[in-house]
Amino acid sequence: MTENTNPQVPENAGQPGKIQDHFELFQTDTYQDLFAYKRQFEGAMILKS
Repeated sequence: MTENTNPQVPENAGQPGKIQDHFELFQTDTYQDLFAYKRQFEGAMILKS
């Protein structure tokens, strides 16, 4: 299992199976792309203001 590098996800919510599913989700390319897009969007919003 990979380290928890996303602070929004608790280390252990008392449901290891579900947390493991989350970790697998984090490892998908689509999810990583979504995060990159979100960061770009937030950066653009900061520049606009």
